[in-house]
Amino acid sequence: MTRKERQQFEWTFRGFQTPLGGRPVSDWIKGLSQEAVDDLVDIVLYMRVRPQYEWDGEHFQPVEDGISEVRFYDAAFTHRVYGYFGPAWLKQNYTFLVGSSKKVKNDKASKLLARSRRDQIEAKTAGFHDFGFEE
Repeated sequence: MTRKERQQFEWTFRGFQTPLGGRPVSDWIKGLSQEAVDDLVDIVLYMRVRPQYEWDGEHFQPVEDGISEVRFYDAAFTHRVYGYFGPAWLKQNYTFLVGSSKKVKNDKASKLLARSRRDQIEAKTAGFHDFGFEE
């Protein structure tokens, strides 16, 4: 068994928080179907205890400029949460930046917003909050 295999993984998931305390990703998730929320929770619970290189390509995909997406489903939509590995000063942390129920092939507006929110967190002009996903 290699040292990497023995290492324990416990990822923390956080969400973007506006300077005034708004939680847009959390609010977006609250508006989804229970089927979509259950799928997202299952995916996050899987990802939480595995190294990044094992995150499944069906549900996780790097997009561009350090932004990636967590993909999940319900009967009507493919949903995406755009996020990134950060903020830079935290280890084993993934922060959700923008939620989108994707109808277009390339959601440029959501990716642009995700980069802007990431930059705000890194500049410490906006914050983040913990997501509590329970088994």
